[in-house]
Amino acid sequence: MDYVKVLQDLISFDTSAPPGLNYGKVIDYLEPLLKAVGFESEKVYVPAEYADGNQQRVNLVAHRYEEGKPHLIFYAHIDVVPAQGWQAFSPRVEDGRIYGRGAADMKGGIAALLLGLEAVAYKPLKYDTSVMITTDEEVGQASQLRYLVRYLQSVAGVFVFNLDSSFGYVGIASLGAVQMDIRVNGRSVHSAMSHLGKTPWKKPAS
Repeated sequence: MDYVKVLQDLISFDTSAPPGLNYGKVIDYLEPLLKAVGFESEKVYVPAEYADGNQQRVNLVAHRYEEGKPHLIFYAHIDVVPAQGWQAFSPRVEDGRIYGRGAADMKGGIAALLLGLEAVAYKPLKYDTSVMITTDEEVGQASQLRYLVRYLQSVAGVFVFNLDSSFGYVGIASLGAVQMDIRVNGRSVHSAMSHLGKTPWKKPAS
């Protein structure tokens, strides 16, 4: 599998949320790739009442069964924040890096997952493994995830590997282990649009 091409192809799909178009095209692209690394997959169309009234919200749930072993779920999403003012969906390779909307958050994570799954495609796994490729993460997807749970064998005591971009390290029990409200000066923005943010840090007076 040519992972550079896979990532370029994924970036080329404009899956900006909102409005959340082209999800089905990405799922159709990914399904045979997961099959090629030994996973059985199922397209799951989320009813509008679980998707804030939006239609055609299709997700992909895939499994490689290892009966009797602990359950591991890889989580990913295919939507990206909107992009304006540049050719965000025409990926380019420069100095060994790929530039385009979603390269980091988080189509690059999906390409990396496929790379890892291909490496163990013909080897026994330590886990009963599932992959969830979801939609609308950038605008809120809690109801969609609750709907998708029914397509997983078990969620009690399950291990979850969140492939969403972070800060270059593995976080244990993130996404809910600690929640707090912090008030700072400045303007917060999505990591893909950091140039629009305003830092709350000020250099101390000398």
